[in-house]
Amino acid sequence: MPGHPGGITALAFRPDSLTLASTGADGFVRLWNMEDGRKSKQWRAHSAASLDVAYASDGRLATCGSDGVAKMWDPNGLELRTFPSMGDWVYRVAFTPDAQQIVAGAWTGALSIFEAETGAVLGTLTTSTR
Repeated sequence: MPGHPGGITALAFRPDSLTLASTGADGFVRLWNMEDGRKSKQWRAHSAASLDVAYASDGRLATCGSDGVAKMWDPNGLELRTFPSMGDWVYRVAFTPDAQQIVAGAWTGALSIFEAETGAVLGTLTTSTR
């Protein structure tokens, strides 16, 4: 499955397991058809490295990157929302089980909870002891 020219930073299966999403140091998201192993879609998600990808139960995707932001995408790669900058590399992103919120974790130790529909910051937690 050739695709990312550099390192692959994260993988996530769509809930039906028929599509695998990959992100990489090249800033792209690539979607792979698991029936034949072919790349079905790709798009530039972040201006630098794309560090994580997650699927929601409805097929939307969330990504985050070294550009300091998390983003939400429709299943075809249309950007739905860029969430407020977290000020440093954002390493992890996840949807809540009901897909109503996105949680993102940054290098600083901050966890931000965003409302998926509006992009509003619902809360921020600090996990760092520095």
